[in-house]
Amino acid sequence: MSIVKTLLGQTVVVPERPEKGWGPQGTGIVVALIDGVNQLLYRVGAIFGFRRQSVTVAMVDLEVLTAAAPVVKISCVAPITLGDITAGVADGQTLTIQGMSDTNTVTILSAGNVSLNGDVILLDKENVSMRWDLAELLWVEENRSN
Repeated sequence: MSIVKTLLGQTVVVPERPEKGWGPQGTGIVVALIDGVNQLLYRVGAIFGFRRQSVTVAMVDLEVLTAAAPVVKISCVAPITLGDITAGVADGQTLTIQGMSDTNTVTILSAGNVSLNGDVILLDKENVSMRWDLAELLWVEENRSN
């Protein structure tokens, strides 16, 4: 007997027979690891990325910003301005940036590789959503809420 699972888009057969030497506890561990990896990572072709619903960053590291996508909540000790944002990894990738303060705002400029319907200043719980356009090498605004 065996369990068939999908690991990052690939079919994996996990043996459940005692002759494999690990018994039901070993099978349970392997299945839990597969499920955990699927919850943590995503795969687009040969590219792997972290699957997170939300991440809060205290200091803006633009290299980390898109790797932590799709939602980035920015908490800062002073108002900040973002110009270029690290390129996406796949066409159509989405990125939502959310402000977390009415005082220490996040300003995103429509410049460099960011194409917005005008610059945006994000206050607490306000956000802007963008998608990566691989052909144009741009983050393009999809919508914003304020």
